[in-house]
Amino acid sequence: MQQNINQREEQNVPSDIRLQQLTEEERECFEERAAIMEYDGGLERAVAETLAWRRIVESRVPLAG
Repeated sequence: MQQNINQREEQNVPSDIRLQQLTEEERECFEERAAIMEYDGGLERAVAETLAWRRIVESRVPLAG
């Protein structure tokens, strides 16, 4: 089951084109979060990058109040 989750996550890894659309601050945040999740959290790189990407995208969407 974990393998299936990892395969799905790898398909959602942000492309270089998408990463180029980030501001400098967002790019730094993305790289830092992905690195922490990969090295300290023990996640595979593709999964860590996907989760970091989602965090950046979600931060752009204002919450409904």
